[in-house]
Amino acid sequence: ISLNYDIAANKPDNVPSWTGLGWNLSSSGSITRSLRGEVDEVNGEGYYFNPGNYLGAGDWDSYGKMQTYIQKSKNVEKTASPDIFYFSVGKLHGKFFKNHQGNWIVNCNEQDVIVSDVLKSNDLGMENFIYSFTITDSRGNVYTFGGTPESIERYRLRKKYILDPEYYNYVKNWHLTSIAYNSNKKINFTYNQAGRIYNKQIFGNYKRHSFKNWNGYTGCAYNIDQHDCFRLAAFEEGDISYLSKITFDSGEILFNRSIANNLEVKMGGATI
Repeated sequence: ISLNYDIAANKPDNVPSWTGLGWNLSSSGSITRSLRGEVDEVNGEGYYFNPGNYLGAGDWDSYGKMQTYIQKSKNVEKTASPDIFYFSVGKLHGKFFKNHQGNWIVNCNEQDVIVSDVLKSNDLGMENFIYSFTITDSRGNVYTFGGTPESIERYRLRKKYILDPEYYNYVKNWHLTSIAYNSNKKINFTYNQAGRIYNKQIFGNYKRHSFKNWNGYTGCAYNIDQHDCFRLAAFEEGDISYLSKITFDSGEILFNRSIANNLEVKMGGATI
């Protein structure tokens, strides 16, 4: 268990962590998703369910296939770009993704690390989602992430290329819930949640969808009126999990917290 301070994080725009501005409590581990296009498990038709649709095609690099990719760019973004998952627990850290054959490919600081997952459907406000991950190292130690509603952080994401706001939930973070060592010892981690956090407006979507061609014409991608382009901007909204207890053979460690007094900032009606 370590408590660290970084003076570079002491800035007006930064939201304090549960241990204070600039402070970070490290006591377990987590897996964090980096989105590439749509969420892999979205609506049962994302990359997770169809990993070989595009990347597995024998002529994926042909001119004709490239034309198909452009014509069906919205669907390609759903099924051709696997999300990347970053993990860290103890001295073990790395990343993994699902390849076109449906296998988890791991890049880690140790050899022979294996990843598996458990998919869940129609629960916690989501149609399909990865409920837990298991990482097994070369020594036979098994690390489980997620597997309880409190240990996964759900975020709300706006559907792309749609002017009228439509949202769906997805899991962004999975926290370490247990370590089963090859010596038969086990450590369990328990979490709780307290409401949602709202981050400030993300204007990257607006910039990405708007464009200016060589003739100076300014427009919006996918033939959307340029005045509507700003409506494609979104904000980030999600759950926050707090570590509440670590249980091991000889006892337990309890973590208590209280509500901070940091003020909400409102700019043009947008709550940060």
